[in-house]
Amino acid sequence: MKMVHRGKLRLLPTRPSDQGPSDQPTKGVAYYPGCSLHSTAIEYNLSTKAIAERLVLSAVEGVSLDLAEPKGWACCGTTPAHSTDDLLATIMPLKNLKLIEESGYSCVAMPCPSCFIRHRTAIYDVRDDPGLRGQVAALRLGSGQARMRQMPSGEIEVEHLLTTMTERVGYDAIAEAVTQPLTGLKVVCYYGCVITRSAKITGAENYEHPTKMDQLVEILGAESLHWSYKTECCGVSLSITQLPIALSMSRRILRNAEEVRAEAIVVACPLGHANLDMRQEQINEQFGEDYHIPILYFTQLVGLAFGIEPRKLGMDKHLARTFPLLQAKRLIAAS
Repeated sequence: MKMVHRGKLRLLPTRPSDQGPSDQPTKGVAYYPGCSLHSTAIEYNLSTKAIAERLVLSAVEGVSLDLAEPKGWACCGTTPAHSTDDLLATIMPLKNLKLIEESGYSCVAMPCPSCFIRHRTAIYDVRDDPGLRGQVAALRLGSGQARMRQMPSGEIEVEHLLTTMTERVGYDAIAEAVTQPLTGLKVVCYYGCVITRSAKITGAENYEHPTKMDQLVEILGAESLHWSYKTECCGVSLSITQLPIALSMSRRILRNAEEVRAEAIVVACPLGHANLDMRQEQINEQFGEDYHIPILYFTQLVGLAFGIEPRKLGMDKHLARTFPLLQAKRLIAAS
């Protein structure tokens, strides 16, 4: 009920768009929000769009973050598909990539690591497995049972949003847009287990010790603390099927953050945020502890440094309260 009250869950399902490729201009980057950013991770979506608008206005010449959401995208299949049917888990992302290519884009940014890894994996698998490629090509896909004319070229760049921000937009353009440095704020950066792994699919060089988010945090004026759990698993979707295991795994992350005296945990994953933010009360009850650590998306932290009003960043939608910390750091006025 708390999630419904905060607009993170709908009582009635929404119907996905059945429209074809968008007629939007092809400059910029396609934006694939995935299912969670329109529901449980709505604050991630709000803050992403808010900072994108600011970067378009403030970016240095030749650099902008002009995100465009292609019409007609569908769920990538995430964990349920690849856990049950390899062919289905390949088809669902490929249909999205074909749509994005037909819409005129050569790059797509994905805020959700699960979406990111499923699309990257589909490209990797059809390239390296002729049998799977033949199966996909033989299927009838799309409306009216028409055959897929051809599979995606494989040349489209699938990026996690963190990479889009730090490499495509760049640290300099972000630094230029900062109007309210986050001075005095001490955080730990939690990448989770998927953004960088496996390296053969993600292309990550420092997959055990990534630093992109840490560098971003420092540019915003906050302090990124060293800790031991930046790429450890939070339990992800085990919170649905094996809740005690997920609570135990998430508890270790919260405990280490508290041990290094972090005032907030910065994340880039809807499932990571859900387990660390929404489950804190359950963790406290289960283990007799008292965690009240704000869990912030990195896009929210960027938005704060840009001087964007907190509610436009979805700061009021968290279950672990964020406003007391922001007021204590004088990042928002005391109410």
